[in-house]
Amino acid sequence: MRWLIVATVIACLSSTLLADHPDKANHPVHPRIDVIGPLGNWLPPSYRRRYNRPSNFAGKISYYIAPSSLEAMSWQASKQRDAYKDHKPRTVMHYFYPKPWEALRTGPRIDTLNLGDTNTMPSALPAFQADETLQDAIQKEDELLRELEASPEEGASPSDHPPLPGIGSIKGPVQQLIEGDKIPQPIVAPESVK
Repeated sequence: MRWLIVATVIACLSSTLLADHPDKANHPVHPRIDVIGPLGNWLPPSYRRRYNRPSNFAGKISYYIAPSSLEAMSWQASKQRDAYKDHKPRTVMHYFYPKPWEALRTGPRIDTLNLGDTNTMPSALPAFQADETLQDAIQKEDELLRELEASPEEGASPSDHPPLPGIGSIKGPVQQLIEGDKIPQPIVAPESVK
């Protein structure tokens, strides 16, 4: 039994040791023959390619399996147009409405790498401010804020002004209103000292 195992191991090792790449120079190479050959363009065009719609049977099956699939929706639209019943020719649908990127007019995204270009890029402002840049709009807002801060307080209420020293009571009108709205506390007699 021992000799059988040794002989098997030697036979296995010797077959792998003697393996070598084929000598292509001395052995002829026979090309494989393609028995069927490429069908390619010899096949007739499919129904879907010819009429731009799925066949009636395949569309009906796909409608029952997955009604929201492209095949099923295309079949349903063709069925509503009676394309299968009347054997209508190829139909290509056209949709004449603005695309979202045309309707929104948001413009391209701002290049965050070149922030120096923000002075020359138009901003996404209303139509009457379309020719302004973003920097112009920020400067206008800053100027308006400065004007509001520097304007005299003509329309301000008396509570907005600080109390002037020596005139009237120390408490302002707002403070008087706040104290007037407070719930009156009951007056309690002071405790007698024992």
